[in-house]
Amino acid sequence: MICVVAKFVCNEGKIGELMDILRSSDGLEVTRAYKGCKLIEASSSEDGKTLYLYERWDTKEDHQAYLKYRGDTGLLEALGPILAEPLDLTYSNFEEV
Repeated sequence: MICVVAKFVCNEGKIGELMDILRSSDGLEVTRAYKGCKLIEASSSEDGKTLYLYERWDTKEDHQAYLKYRGDTGLLEALGPILAEPLDLTYSNFEEV
């Protein structure tokens, strides 16, 4: 299993718009139903500028297929005006301890 941390640094006052997208019917509901997605949770920084998604996927390839899907549907492009920086992804292996 693979873990993904997706870091969204938002323009001033835009984190609410990002949250609206994530809560919409085309947001995290779709992500959770996508092949290979096991878990997705969100948290935000205390300054209200950065949103983190913590995700678990069966494989890195499943997550990358999901990202391609989101790119093809235009969602990633729609985030452009909201984000102050490009989306930052970190992959790691999930280990039970």
